[in-house]
Amino acid sequence: MFKNFFGNSAKKLITNNDKAADDSFSILREAKNSTGESNENHSKKFSEVYSAGLLSFKKFVKTPEKEFPELKTAISKFSEASKIKKNHPGPYFYLAYIAYLNSDKNLAVKYIKITAVLDNNFPGLQYLQQKINSI
Repeated sequence: MFKNFFGNSAKKLITNNDKAADDSFSILREAKNSTGESNENHSKKFSEVYSAGLLSFKKFVKTPEKEFPELKTAISKFSEASKIKKNHPGPYFYLAYIAYLNSDKNLAVKYIKITAVLDNNFPGLQYLQQKINSI
């Protein structure tokens, strides 16, 4: 979709998170079992980081030609959020979306599978799965 616009620098940004996706699969069981163990500070930090990722992603989507730095921030924040709260599907969903926008099917599939395991009813999941399958 944005592949020509992203070029190699976005590919590098996204594939740098490929190891994180692999690590996420290895800790998926732990994430599924840790649903009740977060404390207030942990949840607050997650909310701050995740919200910052959403804000950056929305800025990028509105004007991708001007907001490429926002994409870098979104990737960084979603990656950080996935480490803070491993059992929340949101960061994985948006990392899948970013990989999809860069036409990186393999990485998009990894992240969308994590999202589906954590919450098969996550808003937009079915739609994004269809989009990823069409790459």
